[in-house]
Amino acid sequence: EMLRSLVGSEMCIRDRYLGIYNATKSVMEDYPDGLTQDVTITCTQTNIDYKGNRYQDEDSMWSVEMKGWNQDTAHILTIDGAGKCTLDGRGFGGIHIEDCSNIIIRDITFLNFNTYEGVYAPEEPACIYATNISKRKPCRNLYFENLTVKGQSTKSPNSNYRTRYGITVKGYENVCLHNIRMSQVVVQPISITDANTVYISVSYTHLRAH
Repeated sequence: EMLRSLVGSEMCIRDRYLGIYNATKSVMEDYPDGLTQDVTITCTQTNIDYKGNRYQDEDSMWSVEMKGWNQDTAHILTIDGAGKCTLDGRGFGGIHIEDCSNIIIRDITFLNFNTYEGVYAPEEPACIYATNISKRKPCRNLYFENLTVKGQSTKSPNSNYRTRYGITVKGYENVCLHNIRMSQVVVQPISITDANTVYISVSYTHLRAH
């Protein structure tokens, strides 16, 4: 169950969303021109969101996608796993943020992302991949907190399949990575380029560089 609340308001909407994918999609459909108030999506029971389940676009390389949204507003979308949500990418990518502003992601565990385990992906399907593609408007304010990235494949735990890219951010203003825990990320755990005002607090375990 996902709880979607309107922060700063007494109004609270309780819908039974089937994972972060549907909850995020619903918010973007409700606010196609960007948020008019702060919105929080919160996981209220322990669950695993799988890439390519029947509620997602199976042709997509990502578990969650946000594109060209919420740039002209000061309001914030918070995706809060509350320590209960695990995203399993099944070898593909996690959360894709493109030309969007004011996003908070916290308290989520990432499994099986970008392992190339039985799949081919032409891009860099990181656990979180945020880019400013259009360059027409500034993209700003990304805050990632209390995230856990477990790079070892759970499908083939004794294999060499590992997460290759952890968190990638390109062309953003104001980026904060706080209390990020990573293990078995073998190529690029963190990559932040063309960014202004960056704060990083990350712990690494068993990293291997190729």
